[in-house]
Amino acid sequence: MARAAGRSQEETKQWLLAAAVSVLEDHYTNARERGERDPVPITVTEVLDRVPEVSGGTRLSAGAVAYTFGDKGKFLSEVAASFISADAIIGDLGSLVAELRVRYQRRGPELRRELLQADFANTTRSIATTRHWFASHAEAADPAVRAQLDRVYHAFDSLLVGLYAEIGEWEGRVPHEGLSWSDVAAALTALTEGAALRRHLDPTDSEIAWLPREDHVGLAVLAGDGVWEGCTTPVAHR
Repeated sequence: MARAAGRSQEETKQWLLAAAVSVLEDHYTNARERGERDPVPITVTEVLDRVPEVSGGTRLSAGAVAYTFGDKGKFLSEVAASFISADAIIGDLGSLVAELRVRYQRRGPELRRELLQADFANTTRSIATTRHWFASHAEAADPAVRAQLDRVYHAFDSLLVGLYAEIGEWEGRVPHEGLSWSDVAAALTALTEGAALRRHLDPTDSEIAWLPREDHVGLAVLAGDGVWEGCTTPVAHR
């Protein structure tokens, strides 16, 4: 039966999405052990089998998917978008940025470097989220996925662009002619995403190279300094 008495369509929708995200997370987390490649597909059957775990024992039929989402394609498209919400991707970075801003007031280079390391650590904190984040870019032709990617990048911009402009003011630097602080933030975000992808492919080796240790600063910091110097210029030279 597609719709049981006393259950709203919204409740059914939330159960199906929660079960699907749970299955998807298992796939991405266990893919390395199973030797599978990203992106890993999930099936409606797997989702329906998982629904009792997130609904307190209630079971749903395949008809519930059609009734709630219209068809399997729309359902899986919404699942893909749900797994990369701004909250899921940004995590605790927002509160950390606020803390760093206070700690390194008017100390631009230190704040930049700590911020880059925090962004890198945040991007690599979850195997499942990292894999789906990168896989989603390959699915950006899907309107729901593209819209969600846009929302996440907008959230990053809201968090970082103004801060980089502040750091530039402290350091007496401005974006190169033709660039904006949004461009600078995008370049630094692209750096952390690229580094995260390398670590994702080879987590042991990349962790040693990219993260700071007692005997070296870390490639993330060195590369970040290079991007900053390349994208900005001293005010007097503008």
